[in-house]
Amino acid sequence: MSETRAAVLTWFALLLLLALTAGTSRFDLGWGNVTINLIVAVAKALLILVVFMQLKANAIVLRLAAAAIVLWLGIMYVLTFADYASR
Repeated sequence: MSETRAAVLTWFALLLLLALTAGTSRFDLGWGNVTINLIVAVAKALLILVVFMQLKANAIVLRLAAAAIVLWLGIMYVLTFADYASR
């Protein structure tokens, strides 16, 4: 697949995910809104990382650095939500 085609398909996927996010804001789904929007945000981030930052084709060191960043962010989110839940 050419780079241009991958970029265009990714752009359409990001627009579709944006429409999904905007659509869920119109309905009161309780915790469903948060869950859906977080899943959509992760999907958007993965699309950008894989296609535009080209992590799939780069060296293993860059992929390890990206994985370390994601792991660190995950730890920070878990600690933040644990603090928020315990109050």
